[in-house]
Amino acid sequence: MALLMLAMIGPPALADHGKVHRHVTKRIESMQEQAVAMETLGAMTSGQTPYDRRRARQMKSILARETRRTDNLFRSDRDDPHSHARRDIWSNWDGFKHMTKTAQRAVRGGCASQNAGCAG
Repeated sequence: MALLMLAMIGPPALADHGKVHRHVTKRIESMQEQAVAMETLGAMTSGQTPYDRRRARQMKSILARETRRTDNLFRSDRDDPHSHARRDIWSNWDGFKHMTKTAQRAVRGGCASQNAGCAG
């Protein structure tokens, strides 16, 4: 789910902060933290790396914290040319909020992906 949200902010947000406002930088950093957590958990669940219970809990904690923040991080500055976010986040705000709520439920339920029965 976090990967879907990352796709909505677009590649420029993950590559270069450039001249952006502090709140946009927080948004970018949050999405990057979620990406690292999802990659780490994905590698563990797919067997690419050994399962580490402590690390998995740490990544789940990061996902829980950051998915709770997502709605507020994207709430403002929809017209900021340096937002690094796709416009369809705001044009489909209800859909975006639904996606963040689904991600939060998935994290609470221990799911790392929508395909694990976490769709909401």
